[in-house]
Amino acid sequence: MIRFIINRLLQGLLVLFALYTITFFLAKAMPGEPFTTEKNISEEAKA
Repeated sequence: MIRFIINRLLQGLLVLFALYTITFFLAKAMPGEPFTTEKNISEEAKA
């Protein structure tokens, strides 16, 4: 039973690592920068 739990935890860590890696590379592949594409907010909306 202990081997099963350890095996499942290691599989979960592997899946999380793969998910984070894929997300990172997809975010890097997107054109532009996150802060340069923001729209300007009017002064009335800020208040």
